[in-house]
Amino acid sequence: MLYLVERGAPSNPAVVFVHGGGLGSRSWEPVIERLPDFFCLAPDLPGQGRSSDLTFTLEGSARAIGEIVEARVPSGRAHVVGLSLGGAVVLTVLRVAPQVVDHAIISGSSGRVPGWLVEVSRPLLAMARLMKPAWMVELTIRQLGIPREYHGLVRNDLLVGSRPAFLQSLFHELTILEPPRSIDRFSWSSAARSLEANGSTDGSRSGRCGNILPR
Repeated sequence: MLYLVERGAPSNPAVVFVHGGGLGSRSWEPVIERLPDFFCLAPDLPGQGRSSDLTFTLEGSARAIGEIVEARVPSGRAHVVGLSLGGAVVLTVLRVAPQVVDHAIISGSSGRVPGWLVEVSRPLLAMARLMKPAWMVELTIRQLGIPREYHGLVRNDLLVGSRPAFLQSLFHELTILEPPRSIDRFSWSSAARSLEANGSTDGSRSGRCGNILPR
């Protein structure tokens, strides 16, 4: 069972926040605390955060999120937000459990990763075994530009997520990511509407990004 953070009243509109790779639900705390009128749920994905004892797969993560919505949200449906790896998980939720999704927001997700890119990354994974985990975490924090006041929220989760075994499983899963076959099918049959957000306020750009998904 995934570790789960819940905030707000279940009678409010529900939002599920799915974190990026190597992080955890704590990374969403600054967002959740600004949404008092929503029922916010944030799981720690398998192999990460406080669910580190579980094995990570995209489909297993997606089905677990579907079960959380069905069990915790009175209506059985929620808005689902995915960042980076969380976006890949949300795409998988749209494929395996579309009935639990009201709206989906996906930000900073690459979708399926080509196998050659994983092969190129293997030497980096080998080098990671030689580096001190704490040093790698501090480098990642600086690289991501995380404000100093939030370092404490992510440092421990990044330590857990920097394990080479987890990174190998993550890369493998991204090479076999299977997106939903048709966004149109979801909007007609399950009323799940999907938006790919790219950090821009220009709606035309978001629409163009949405073209990467098959219709």
